[in-house]
Amino acid sequence: MLVANGDRMRHFAALAVLLPLLSLLASGCPQAQQEPASPQVAPAATATMPDGTVISLEMASTKEQIIRGLSGREELCAECGMLFVFSEPAPRGFWMRGMRFPLDMVFMDGNYSVVNAAENVPPCAGECLVIHSQGSAKYVLEVNAGFARAHGISTGAAIIVSD
Repeated sequence: MLVANGDRMRHFAALAVLLPLLSLLASGCPQAQQEPASPQVAPAATATMPDGTVISLEMASTKEQIIRGLSGREELCAECGMLFVFSEPAPRGFWMRGMRFPLDMVFMDGNYSVVNAAENVPPCAGECLVIHSQGSAKYVLEVNAGFARAHGISTGAAIIVSD
């Protein structure tokens, strides 16, 4: 019985040495140090408005990014927007589920020409209304409410998007 306890003690001693060593190795591993993926999309481009104002864009092009959009955020900076990118132009419908502040939605064709802009769209209160493009849109730009009017965004206006 004394031998069995001695073996057990050696195993515990070995674990006491190995566990901190394994922990140290894991903390040195780049994968272990990475922060969890942010729900936000990193700024990837800029857009120049008809009046010359330049804003930073977050791009949403994957299904998950498009579904998430700006939902759950407390705010969007004054000179920021989210550009939704679709593979093909088509009639689009957006809603404000999970939003906490009003937005302007700018629907654009494949040349970034404004198809229409829905201004001051409020967050859902109960049932969500779907906001539709008035034609085929390949891109949808979401900006803070009031931005479209303040910066000359109207049907037919051109927006310049740069990487």
